[in-house]
Amino acid sequence: MQNRRNGLLALSILYSFFVFISKSFNLFEVGVNSDFFTYLIISSILVYFWLFVMYEFSIKKTVVIYIIPQVILLLAGELIFAHTFFVRSFVRNYEILSFLALVLLFMGLNYSVLLMSNIFYVSIYKNIPLKQVAKTASYIVSLISIYFWTFNVLSFEKVGVVGTILILSAIYGFNIYVHLRHLGFTSYKLRRYTLLTLIMLINLLNTILFVGLRPELIALVPLSGFFVTVGYIMHRNDNAIRWYTILEYLLIIVITVSLNFIFR
Repeated sequence: MQNRRNGLLALSILYSFFVFISKSFNLFEVGVNSDFFTYLIISSILVYFWLFVMYEFSIKKTVVIYIIPQVILLLAGELIFAHTFFVRSFVRNYEILSFLALVLLFMGLNYSVLLMSNIFYVSIYKNIPLKQVAKTASYIVSLISIYFWTFNVLSFEKVGVVGTILILSAIYGFNIYVHLRHLGFTSYKLRRYTLLTLIMLINLLNTILFVGLRPELIALVPLSGFFVTVGYIMHRNDNAIRWYTILEYLLIIVITVSLNFIFR
């Protein structure tokens, strides 16, 4: 167990270092080009193999299809975000320092998501109290992943509106499905809630896509959609939904949409 934790810590440090180096030296330009896809695919494969080794070459479907890919989706989104958010090359010391600070935050995020995946892996074989913590972490990870990927895809050139919707639908759908699965939903409820949440996110995105001009603000809208819809599902499942809860959720949606109209 301790060796696995050390391995996950090493991965979080190395990946964060790779993010810093790749942007500092502009190893690739984000977009529809071969260099970008090469770095993204190779780094994702290496992370997948590293985790596959850490999880003792487990071929259980939960590990291979859900736990590891959820981690990789966040890490890949983080890598692209680092390049798209800091568009130009660093020319001043404070720019390098600010980016380094962000990378250090990424390192903490990476280690947290890797520990989350480890808890889900261990919970396959035995019940552990920490699984509830991992479920909360999965919720936060899904929110961050949705924000990263929405920002990233909106920043891509040559993708187009249809391409944007298709790519984000696939990413949203996977995030929603895996998180709801972690929460314990199965079969009909899992498919139904995944589809309903996905429709909510895509409708919100379509509502603001032609109005908002800033990807960092547009990305807040589907993020809030996930937060509200999954939160509602959990409250409803626990029979704990209240009128003020619905009011709070509506307020969150209104605020994130309004920001895109205000700061156009």
